[in-house]
Amino acid sequence: AFGIFRKRQPEVTGAALAKAPAPAATAEVPAATTTDSAKEILELLELELGAMIRQLEKAANSVAGGAEAAAATLSTIRQRTDALTGVSNTRSFYETASLELIRAARYRRPISIAYFDCDAFKVINDTHGHSGGDQLLRHIAEVLRAGTRRLDIVARLGGDEFVVLMPETDEAGLRVVIENLRKKLRESLREDYPSVTLSIGARTFN
Repeated sequence: AFGIFRKRQPEVTGAALAKAPAPAATAEVPAATTTDSAKEILELLELELGAMIRQLEKAANSVAGGAEAAAATLSTIRQRTDALTGVSNTRSFYETASLELIRAARYRRPISIAYFDCDAFKVINDTHGHSGGDQLLRHIAEVLRAGTRRLDIVARLGGDEFVVLMPETDEAGLRVVIENLRKKLRESLREDYPSVTLSIGARTFN
């Protein structure tokens, strides 16, 4: 959305016509007066159109610049996101984890990490096919993401391994999160993947 900003001009369109003597019923308006007023009106219209065109060009350039910025942002997101599951990838996780661990050590704040490994994943691929294995990985990622806070980092480290980094989470809080995720995973996998189990490891750094 954009606005048209007009440079203030002398009120020619209204003023010129207002100052012109009103023609009497039997009098004729001189052709020269009508022509001069028309020229002034056309000149004003040209100025208005010129300003409008410049605003349109400016808006178009702004949209183009915004599109380029959006494309660059999208490219960065894709570089830091696991294409299959939509969670953070390995590169993104290690970069973020390094910063969070430094921050936690500096301010002496607790930080916890949990590791999830899908047991016998090769058997899942052999039984359900690679599409079934991919669906399982997406499901696990969604459960982990839904069961954690927005400030927590959920990532896929490759294959069937996932990790969750939880800043500002002590050991007691970690136990609550792990138990909650364990229940959600067990209940959600029971119908489609009743034989699937996951190994979970967790640790808190103070």
